[in-house]
Amino acid sequence: MDPRTIPFVKEEIIRNTIKSHASLLLTGWRKIGKSVSAIKAAMSIADTYYFNPLEIIPVEDIKERSATADLVSFVSGIELSDENFTVLVVDNYEKLLPEDAEIMRSLLTEKRSSLRLILISGAFDIITPIMKDIEAVVRIKQDTAELIYTLKN
Repeated sequence: MDPRTIPFVKEEIIRNTIKSHASLLLTGWRKIGKSVSAIKAAMSIADTYYFNPLEIIPVEDIKERSATADLVSFVSGIELSDENFTVLVVDNYEKLLPEDAEIMRSLLTEKRSSLRLILISGAFDIITPIMKDIEAVVRIKQDTAELIYTLKN
């Protein structure tokens, strides 16, 4: 595969999954492009917000709609629309404070049609308790991405 097309392939797979699933888990090795691919894919189809407890913002264009602390206030400030869905990308899920992880669990169980969730994590032991509410899992690889789990046919 032409290395110049790799980011676009990853983004297209994520974008298609976002369109058809309310909640998505992205997994993969470190430094393989999970965060950047998720943000760019989401921004291309919806209003996108980004939260990372590690205080890293990987894409300059998302800075105005990102936060690294106080997930409660951040989520309450997200403007939802009846016409289009909004995407919240939560990076490094395994590093969330317990109270922030609880907020994410409640967002996953509420399933609002106007809000899509993308969780990025490599720690499956942390994700296991919420997997029943995750509709799709995409594994990001060096040169592609693949949908490895879906609740939808």
